[in-house]
Amino acid sequence: MNELPKSNWRIDYGNDLSIETLRASYSPPNKFRVSRFRYPAGTTINGSMRAGKCFALSGSFTYIYDNCKVTLNSGEWTALPAGRYRLSVAEDCDAELVLVWEIQI
Repeated sequence: MNELPKSNWRIDYGNDLSIETLRASYSPPNKFRVSRFRYPAGTTINGSMRAGKCFALSGSFTYIYDNCKVTLNSGEWTALPAGRYRLSVAEDCDAELVLVWEIQI
């Protein structure tokens, strides 16, 4: 299974990354959707999404798709593909993440 590349958001976006700074970076609001999600430790969910970026604000979690996966720890981000996925949060702490999608009209 392929590992998706990931980066350190402190290097790419600065030290004080928050949902507010991401909303300011990805604007105008009618072009981007910026959403924060919080999950308790040990949570596993299945879902489907369009391609977008994922920023780990705290905790550790793994996205698994049919042909690729990525584990993000606090301070990392990646570009996620479109499709069905399974998200698993690490057992030792809650996770907070922000997803950014470009709205297509």
